[in-house]
Amino acid sequence: MLWAYRQAGYAPAYFLQVYRYKDDIMRVRSFSGILIVTVALLASVPFIAGADKGGRGKGKQKKVKNVKVKKLAPPAWGASKHYNGESHVYFPDYYTFYDPARGYVYWNNGYWVTSVTEPSFLSGVDLNTARIELLPNEALTERPELRYTTYAGQYPGRIIGVGIPIPPIK
Repeated sequence: MLWAYRQAGYAPAYFLQVYRYKDDIMRVRSFSGILIVTVALLASVPFIAGADKGGRGKGKQKKVKNVKVKKLAPPAWGASKHYNGESHVYFPDYYTFYDPARGYVYWNNGYWVTSVTEPSFLSGVDLNTARIELLPNEALTERPELRYTTYAGQYPGRIIGVGIPIPPIK
């Protein structure tokens, strides 16, 4: 009977199991569903394994070494602060970071956003006299905004003006 199923072209023999019961009724069970589920699970293993190593979610990051970061031109305020573009900068009074590769990183409408130009709330601020904190222990390949809570605790900001978006402390 198995031969008849193969000859009729229903499925290859390795996808089929044939069971014979007492009343001579044949039952054919396909394993293609099990095979599809197995392949899908095996294909998702790299994504599941990478989730706890710094992908999305819990703010964890992979440590990357020996990676060249393309930097932007030095900011106008850099010379007065003796800033050489080798580290991230945190402006605690404005709750803003400066990333040499991405520009300004600030909180806006519930998200961290980046801009190569100064954010609008900094347009009237003289950044040459603003208080800054260099973050030399933060690798340039990392994102300092993911550790905002830590930096906000270490360097508390003084609210200077209305209209400065303040990220929530988690």
